[in-house]
Amino acid sequence: MNYQLTLLLCFTPLVVTWKTRMQTLMRRKKNMEIAQIIDNALYEYYSEKGMDVPHWKCEKNPDWWTEYLISLGLDPNNKL
Repeated sequence: MNYQLTLLLCFTPLVVTWKTRMQTLMRRKKNMEIAQIIDNALYEYYSEKGMDVPHWKCEKNPDWWTEYLISLGLDPNNKL
């Protein structure tokens, strides 16, 4: 009985670590699926309108919103 308890206590942290890692991977997978659904919806929306899909989704540029507004002919400071 004491030997079994020792084994159980030794392997419990491994099981907890494995479960935590699996939960993290499943969460990442779900987030990737959601991102793909959003990308598909954006592509479909802009394609139906006959417009180019904006590249702001792909670029890692903090000024993407300002540049996007300027490309649409709008004031980036939201002034009329």
